[in-house]
Amino acid sequence: MTKEVKNVIDLSFIQSCYSFRSDNSNKGANVLARARTLFPNAGLESNNISAPAGFIHGYDLGKIVFTALKGITLSGDMVKDRKALKDALESPNLAVSGLIKEYKNPFSKWSGVQDDAHEALGLDDFCMAHFDDDNQMVIKSYN
Repeated sequence: MTKEVKNVIDLSFIQSCYSFRSDNSNKGANVLARARTLFPNAGLESNNISAPAGFIHGYDLGKIVFTALKGITLSGDMVKDRKALKDALESPNLAVSGLIKEYKNPFSKWSGVQDDAHEALGLDDFCMAHFDDDNQMVIKSYN
């Protein structure tokens, strides 16, 4: 977003409550360093990545899926393997350390009365955010 547009529009948006800029644990820096090693031509030279929300959510979802896959043995039968993966994802023992949060049982079995069962994030995981002058996402603090 250009500075001219920012001067005209006060843009705030709902975002998961994680940003690389506000991460004091170095977890995000370690993830980005590993991504730079794996994908040296991906434009991750600085922490100013062009789609931070997509990267963050993709990273967490990838970790959840890979952790669930570690708990099953693939048979080569796609129908059976999909069922085994779905069951592993819905396992109450599934725990994953992501960027956004520590996921404990991120997905549970869906039912008509439990329609949020496949939502790994809840209301407490979302915040308001905006872009600063360097187009970096900044989580707004309301403390």
